[in-house]
Amino acid sequence: MTGERPAPDLTEARELLRDTCTDSGVAALKKQLLERHAGGIPSSLSNRAETAATAWDGISSMQGDSQPTYSDPALKAWGPSLHFCLNEAQMREPLRVAIPRLAKELQRANSTRVVIAGHSDYEGSCRYNDALGMRRADEVRRALLAGGLRVRKVDIASLGERRPLDFASSSAAHDLNRRVEILVEGASTDIDLTETPSRVAPRCLPEKRDGLHPGGNR
Repeated sequence: MTGERPAPDLTEARELLRDTCTDSGVAALKKQLLERHAGGIPSSLSNRAETAATAWDGISSMQGDSQPTYSDPALKAWGPSLHFCLNEAQMREPLRVAIPRLAKELQRANSTRVVIAGHSDYEGSCRYNDALGMRRADEVRRALLAGGLRVRKVDIASLGERRPLDFASSSAAHDLNRRVEILVEGASTDIDLTETPSRVAPRCLPEKRDGLHPGGNR
């Protein structure tokens, strides 16, 4: 009625952008909308726009820096997927037993680059799951280095909930999606992994739905 528009409250919009996990299509739409209104949106908010690569490939920091993983043709999946229990980033048995052997085999493969990709299931906020995937990836990275891996470049990335192995909502699907995968560049094909299982998974307690962390605990 006064002809003046009050300054928008961007708090809720900022929180929505931080807590929304997007696929490539939604990321492209978000980027387009933020660019269209760039003149009236502070850079701290507009910088949250995800590229399609970020939405699909993951991040290398909680600031949203993009990390190419599965779209990089130079990177190939190597070894078993390493699984985690509900809301955990620490490795239980048999992961702790398997890691030293995997570190030695990965060292023998003479790869020039290793990218360790952390994943979660889809429940909870995107922000929480990104952080959980990052912690899982870093836990595996540190264990591999302690086990004797000496590669010039070892990166970690989190895909959070963006790349599930199973889209179902069952406990079995959640167990499958809570994982770390190892991607390598330039690895030798002479390493025999035929005796290595495709997955290394701990024995976890049944999930409890009550009392979960508001971030999701996944």
